[in-house]
Amino acid sequence: AVDPSTSTLVISPTSADNRATWWGTAIANALDEGAEAEEAEEAGEAEEAEEAEEAEEAEEAEEAEESPRVQAGSCHTAKSALSMAHVFTGQIDEVLNLPYTQEDMDYRIPLLVGNAMVVTGNASKAEPAYRQAMQLNKSEGALGLGLSLYAQGKGEQASQIFGRSVWTNPGNLQIANLYAESIALSQGMDTAIEAVAVLSASSPQNPTWALAMARTLAMAEADSSQALNHAIGLFEHAVAGNPPGELIGQYALALVLAERYEEATIMADASLKVQANSPSALLALAGMAANEGEMDFANQLRRRAAFSNFSNPAYAALLKP
Repeated sequence: AVDPSTSTLVISPTSADNRATWWGTAIANALDEGAEAEEAEEAGEAEEAEEAEEAEEAEEAEEAEESPRVQAGSCHTAKSALSMAHVFTGQIDEVLNLPYTQEDMDYRIPLLVGNAMVVTGNASKAEPAYRQAMQLNKSEGALGLGLSLYAQGKGEQASQIFGRSVWTNPGNLQIANLYAESIALSQGMDTAIEAVAVLSASSPQNPTWALAMARTLAMAEADSSQALNHAIGLFEHAVAGNPPGELIGQYALALVLAERYEEATIMADASLKVQANSPSALLALAGMAANEGEMDFANQLRRRAAFSNFSNPAYAALLKP
């Protein structure tokens, strides 16, 4: 089976017609509805951001002769929304050159700049942007710094940062995956397995970390069946009631890794109906598409999973060269 969280990504334009037919109309409709809702939201945010920025610039021009002033935080928030709109449409170059050093800035702006630098192959240049983000939001900026170090091959330093981030984000599968990968890079797969085993054992009812354990074993080409079945059992209980969309999406991912594709399709569909751009649901669909040889469509789904969650460095990492 293809591991959807590690398959190669090729950035290409999304096509509504480029769709595998094997999962039926339910998934197709969920994807279309989610995409339309997201596009409408992004378009609205972009329009509001442009209007806010124009109003701010006009106000600055009026007051420029009276006294110098620091840009208002609301303007930075508007710029952040506009930058996310650029990211979602794949206009990474529009983000790379944003100024990001103002003290009252929305932390997402330097974070987006850093992420854009990493995914365009300039990881070392991303560090100043992430350090600026850390001054505004320590945990998110630190996660970005970890991504920059990891992308530069500095696995030991990155694993220390991811190790702190994973404990404070127990439901984020991508951070757990990056933690395992960075340890494997610097200390080998056996050490990575041991570290994730400690993580999973510390919270035995956490299906996210149980899935990370199964994935790490699979990454090492070890027998992961017992760990994967354990994770699936935890997800079965966790999704009862009214779970968040991303948790359902992680369940779908676990089912894909177990090659239980029909059940995975149902869970991915349910996840997208709750959360239109659940990254794990999109990655689960990407894995199934790849298994069917639909690589272009798989890449588009991975691209959407990354870009629609791009302000989080863990998901921006999906686009890492």
